[in-house]
Amino acid sequence: LSPHATRVNTTDAVRKAYIVQYCHADAVGYLGDGTGGRGEPIPQDDADRQLPLLVGGAAVPSAGTGPTDPSPSTGLAPDFGALAPKSGARTNRRL
Repeated sequence: LSPHATRVNTTDAVRKAYIVQYCHADAVGYLGDGTGGRGEPIPQDDADRQLPLLVGGAAVPSAGTGPTDPSPSTGLAPDFGALAPKSGARTNRRL
């Protein structure tokens, strides 16, 4: 992940950012064991956070529930394209 600077938001609107991180299906995480070691692997397989984008090499259609309310239980990916600003909108703001 590499956040980067964008142009100044000259409006009073709040600036929002979405950071998406991809990982392979059998990914695990480590929280440490309290003694400096890695600890036990923790599968990263929470069903509510699994949003397939490709199945068999084909794009998965949008769930159609809105970009901020995806429905992982349907197996459909959220429509992140709907998050794009409208043409001519000023959405960046220096904080």
